[in-house]
Amino acid sequence: MILRRCFIILFLLLVASGCASNGLLKAGETEPSIAHPAMDAGLYEGPSVVAHQGNAVYTWYDPKRRLMMASREGVLSVSDGTPSPSLLSFNVLHSDGHALYFVFRPKGEDKGWKYTLFRASYDGGKTLANPLILNRDHGAMEPVIAANGKGAVYVAWYDERDGKFDIYMNVSHDYGKTWLNEDVRMNIEQKPGKVSSISPQIFASEDNAWAIWLDSGRKTERRLMMRSSIDAGRSWSEPRAVSEGENFYDPRIFIANGRVMILWCSSKGFQYLAKGIYSDDLGKTWQPAGEIKVNSFMQFEINASADTSGNVYMAIAVRDKYKIGIDNIYFVMSPDRGQTWSEPVRIQTNPPHHTFANIPQIASDNSGRIMVTWADYRNIRGNIYVNMSKDFGKTWLKEEVLLSKVNHNANLPRIAASGDGRFYVIWLEYNDDLMQKAFVTFREVTLK
Repeated sequence: MILRRCFIILFLLLVASGCASNGLLKAGETEPSIAHPAMDAGLYEGPSVVAHQGNAVYTWYDPKRRLMMASREGVLSVSDGTPSPSLLSFNVLHSDGHALYFVFRPKGEDKGWKYTLFRASYDGGKTLANPLILNRDHGAMEPVIAANGKGAVYVAWYDERDGKFDIYMNVSHDYGKTWLNEDVRMNIEQKPGKVSSISPQIFASEDNAWAIWLDSGRKTERRLMMRSSIDAGRSWSEPRAVSEGENFYDPRIFIANGRVMILWCSSKGFQYLAKGIYSDDLGKTWQPAGEIKVNSFMQFEINASADTSGNVYMAIAVRDKYKIGIDNIYFVMSPDRGQTWSEPVRIQTNPPHHTFANIPQIASDNSGRIMVTWADYRNIRGNIYVNMSKDFGKTWLKEEVLLSKVNHNANLPRIAASGDGRFYVIWLEYNDDLMQKAFVTFREVTLK
């Protein structure tokens, strides 16, 4: 027994030393990491990061469950002044180049009220405007945000005030300083609280805005719904299904060089596929996207990034058919705004199909630089890795870069691109195997 324990300890030390000395930091200039105490968070309370006016801004929940923000101006508590007593959740951070926006949800510990709370900073994070409640009633869940950079800001969520979930939205036309007196129900094709509507997403460009969500039908059949606006959210088109007849998950809407695109995960039996549609007339008509050759035996999150030339990039965690818990990170791209897609490329360089990796996140700029980060369990504990391309995804590093400490547990990575070759990566990290003491860790990586 003693000999066996010694062998196991020796093996772990060899694994750790081999992974820690990969010598890959020469592939990208990596700044020293910055760590802040954090709470042990789930997916909804994980950290967020954006590039704002050429600098990184990031948010996280500290051990007291306060929502915190760090910028070049210092560290502030975003959640100060919120209704009390409450339990905070969700962490939505957005920059439109003019202002920083923060959306989160306090939940009453006694009465169970749930608010969509909004704050803004107009000086790069130096000060914060007063918090504003955006929902009239108190049953808000899972907020999302979009802005056009010219004053229009949209926040949507799904809401249980009338029973089953409905989609609600509020809109500002002055960078979040004032909002509609009453939030607007978007799924008006249904009676309030009768059919569950979930997974809202918004995208805004100039005076155009698109809101999408999923209407539940039978268990294996949902409808992908949309409403659009051409006057910065002052009025909206009637709701309509832009795709239906399948089991949709996790839809995402964005623009690739003037083309509106929606991508989602779809299930067919035990298989999960990436699918999409696109519109060249601002959402009036839709066409199916080309075949995305990704086939997983586990539901995956859609992570897409597009540049101004119309290149669309995705990073997806793909699960093997017969190996439960064995996921690999693949990259696919479209050079023509979703009409055709490349063959999937595995961007991990360790032996395939033997370890677990998940939560890939992707960011890109307009010069062909792409970075993907993910949580990886090849070293038994969770570690944060990145791989990089500087030629529009044609080639990648021969060996990925380890960002977190190999003897720590880490998960929930997020990434943002500054546009000048700098990428900002943030994640949650624990320095003990019991995962009781958490830190949020930030690191800047430059890809030349």
